[in-house]
Amino acid sequence: MLNINAFYRYLILLGSVFLLSACADEDNLNQPAELVPFTSKYHLDVAWYESSGGGAEEQYVFLQPLLLNGTAITASRDGVISIINLEDGDFEQDIELDTVISAGVGGDDSVWLVATRDAYVIAVDADERAERWRTRVPSEVLARPVIYKDTVIVRTVDGKILSLNMDDGKIRWQYQRAIPDLTLRGTSVPVVARDRIFAGLADGRLIAISPDNGDVVWDIALAVPNGRSEIQRLIDIDGDVQLYGRVLYASSFQGRVAAIDVDRGQF
Repeated sequence: MLNINAFYRYLILLGSVFLLSACADEDNLNQPAELVPFTSKYHLDVAWYESSGGGAEEQYVFLQPLLLNGTAITASRDGVISIINLEDGDFEQDIELDTVISAGVGGDDSVWLVATRDAYVIAVDADERAERWRTRVPSEVLARPVIYKDTVIVRTVDGKILSLNMDDGKIRWQYQRAIPDLTLRGTSVPVVARDRIFAGLADGRLIAISPDNGDVVWDIALAVPNGRSEIQRLIDIDGDVQLYGRVLYASSFQGRVAAIDVDRGQF
């Protein structure tokens, strides 16, 4: 009988702890800020609206149009590049690539660039409006390719940065960095400026590398993993870094925001 009474006392004590914990959690919840009424200063009219094709299908891809000379070059998930007139929204042409597009559109007046789910980078000749080359890279690309002089800079989800030849797509050099066991799905778009490639990585570090050979110029930790679980230790830099003058702004998943002097590689 004594053991049974002790067991019931234990259950009552355990229930009280759970009750107090629940109350404490409710008391500590962050309350949402009150909505402030405001009057809109501007009224926007929709000039035209068009769909450029298949959506992201919950795959977390961020397809952006490339705006050039009064046209929008768009890419759809289902493998179609469309040229749309910005004046009236008319479709000038569709280019079928017969693949699943995961990133784009990058490029300039001479070439348009997309990447695919099955790890290809595709260049479309802007004059011919036809595929120029298709190059296999180590893994899927979720950040749009960017141009540096006569090369294409590509960032893959497995921590690599590559330089491809603009004319034929051949790989010139490859930078490789180990990534944590658990990362967020997504990568930031590399910034090419001041004769450097700036990139935020899945391990919370920011790097500057030479676009000529891939050598590291500087490497700095924006965030350091902290916590017991792999989820608590996520520190990916997936948001696009922004360069203003000589200062690079970046943020990590756990809320760390920093400004870095790009010439010295210091906060």
